[in-house]
Order: sequence, then C-alpha cells, then structure tokens
Amino acid sequence: MDSLPSLSKTDLLKDENHRREMAALKKRLAEAESTIQKLKTNSLDHGRAKRKNKEGESGKLANAEVRKLEVEVQSLRATNKKLEEKLHVSTE
Repeated sequence: MDSLPSLSKTDLLKDENHRREMAALKKRLAEAESTIQKLKTNSLDHGRAKRKNKEGESGKLANAEVRKLEVEVQSLRATNKKLEEKLHVSTE
C-alpha cells in the first residue's frame, strides 16, 4: 500500500514537469512566431523602402548614368566610323 501513494506522487511530479515543459514550449513557439512576423514585416518594409529609393534618388542617378553611357556609346561609334573610313582608304 505504501507504493500506491508513492506511485501517485511520482505521477504528480511527472505531470507537473510535463506541464512546465509544455508551458515553456508554448512560450518558445509564441516567441518564434513573433520573430517570424517581425522579420516578415521588416522584409516588406525594407522592400518598400528599396523601391521608393530606386524611384527617388537612385532613379536620378540611374538617369544620369544612362545619359553618360549614351554619350560614351556615341563617342565610340564616331571613333569606330573614323577607323572604318581610314581602313577603307588604306585598302583602296
């Protein structure tokens, strides 16, 4: 008969430990879900900020860069044309 109360005491301790573990796991799960939500929000905010920045300052820089490249291409075409003319003259 002494083993019966001892067994129930052991069961009570196991149940209590199980409850504590479950509570700790639920807390960790809630923290993980919160972290995931924050990361998603930050990611979306970062994406919006990038898009806005590209349309703003970066867009201006990109336009200036495009103009610069267009001028360089025109210059290279002119140089190429001159070289082709020289080549044509030298082959005649």
